[in-house]
Amino acid sequence: MASSPGLNFLIAKYLRGLPNSNLANEFVQSLEQNNLLPSTHNWNGVERQISFSELEQQYAHVPDNHLFHLLENVMSYV
Repeated sequence: MASSPGLNFLIAKYLRGLPNSNLANEFVQSLEQNNLLPSTHNWNGVERQISFSELEQQYAHVPDNHLFHLLENVMSYV
C-alpha cells in the first residue's frame, strides 16, 4: 500500500496534540526511520528526507488538530 507523506505528517501532528506523547514520539520515529515523510532536493538535485521537526518549522501555521477539522468538514458532506 502506498504511503502519503503529507497525511503521515498530519497524523503525527494530531497525535502530538493528544495527552499520550509516547505514541506520537514512536509514530514520528517510525516515519523518520522508514522514510515516510516528504523529501526535498538540494541545489545539486540530491534528494533527502525532511525530518519531522523541519516539517513542523516549515508548517508552523498548521495546528495540531488540522486533520480532525479536515475530516470533520468532509463528514459534513456525507
